[in-house]
Amino acid sequence: MLYKCLYNQIQEQTNSKQLVPTTKLSEATLPEDFTFETAKERLLSLDEIEPLQYQPNSVHHVLDSSLYESIKHVGLQNPLVVAEVPNEKVFVPIAGGNSRLQVLSRLYDETGEESFATVQCVVSEWPGLARAQLAHVITNHVHKRYSFASRAIAIVHIVDSERNSKPSKTMPQRDAVLFLVSNGYPISQSAFSYMEYLVHRLQPRVSIEVLNKLSMIDVRELREIETKANEHWQDQIELSANFKELYARLLKEAASQSTEVEDLIERVRYKANYLGEISGLEPYYGLDELVSHDDGNPVASTDPVNRSLGPVLVEKTTESNRDEITKTSSSDGVNQPDCNTTLSSNDTVSKEREVIAQRTIGELRESAWTAASHLCNSYNLNKCIINVSTQFGYQIVAKPDCDSSTTQYQLWNYLDVFAGSHDRPLDVTVWTELNDEDWRALIDLWDAVRLIRKNRRTDPPEPLSSRGPTG
Repeated sequence: MLYKCLYNQIQEQTNSKQLVPTTKLSEATLPEDFTFETAKERLLSLDEIEPLQYQPNSVHHVLDSSLYESIKHVGLQNPLVVAEVPNEKVFVPIAGGNSRLQVLSRLYDETGEESFATVQCVVSEWPGLARAQLAHVITNHVHKRYSFASRAIAIVHIVDSERNSKPSKTMPQRDAVLFLVSNGYPISQSAFSYMEYLVHRLQPRVSIEVLNKLSMIDVRELREIETKANEHWQDQIELSANFKELYARLLKEAASQSTEVEDLIERVRYKANYLGEISGLEPYYGLDELVSHDDGNPVASTDPVNRSLGPVLVEKTTESNRDEITKTSSSDGVNQPDCNTTLSSNDTVSKEREVIAQRTIGELRESAWTAASHLCNSYNLNKCIINVSTQFGYQIVAKPDCDSSTTQYQLWNYLDVFAGSHDRPLDVTVWTELNDEDWRALIDLWDAVRLIRKNRRTDPPEPLSSRGPTG
């Protein structure tokens, strides 16, 4: 009867035979021919039993108060399943039990009662270190004591220990998954890859509070953001800069400002669009299709071979050049201003700006709304803004969809800043192509918002009809 009770208690916990691999931990079961014939009941002292280490030493678990109170008043309801470690005169739990052992040890230290000094155990054969460690992970998962992060840290630690035991100190990811499955832990290669990403990329930079709130879906989303940012970096940013180091800084900064998972993901996504800015480098113009003028200004190369990427770049504005915006020719053949010709030096544009400067605040707001709605129509951001009587002519009401492109996120970020949502400088750095009409809209929006900021009036704002972008 004891063995039947024990069988129900430990469910899929390990023994000397291999667990049946399945796709879900909750479905892991002992083989049908499983028996406890080799197991024996035995009363062991606390001195004869040690917890089984299956997580890094840096991980510390808080003692379960409910478990503490239960054992204190009722005692252990089920015996521990233990095995003697080969060549060592010590027993370790092999089917969960570290927490119960810790509680018993604490109660004995506190009370000195002999009832806490000995433990009723079922002694089984040694199943192997990895199988015993993984059984603890499965136990905690089944009883829902583990977050995805805690499970990932334990699994990666077990795999790393196995990897380090090999002469080559290496183990491909596929072999790691086979190692886990063969030792009774059912897992897919993709799930294990998310665990490794959490441990190697997120754990050193994200607080334990946020880390424990992450699901596997959240980790997948964060990894996808880094993957896309890396692809963008390789295509468009100076390759001499170290992407991994810069992204690690980005991740650490975003994590330091986040207390919730959603906030962390949004901050990482936002900052990933500005790797060129956080790198501390000057705005980069050194793509293959750009060459340097004698005066240091970038100009478009006429070599068609070097125009395959064809990006349009806008110089990051500063206080000294806020009236100057430079762009290169794009590969789509649209006629655009020459790269080394600034808009402020063009007579027509200068006259246009004189007219803009004479507009009322209401007219400037209407101009900002017209430009913003044009950009929203062009890049499917219609639902993100509405036209209301606000300081800058429109208001942000929604974020882009999670599957939006980098260009959409960049433009939305500019719209967010230009709407007065943040007290950031009107920096303009776009690493992708825009056609001539969209560039004009972005420049018009930038001009209107800059003049509104510069020439704030005390008269009340002119009412604008509440409407969304058309088209």
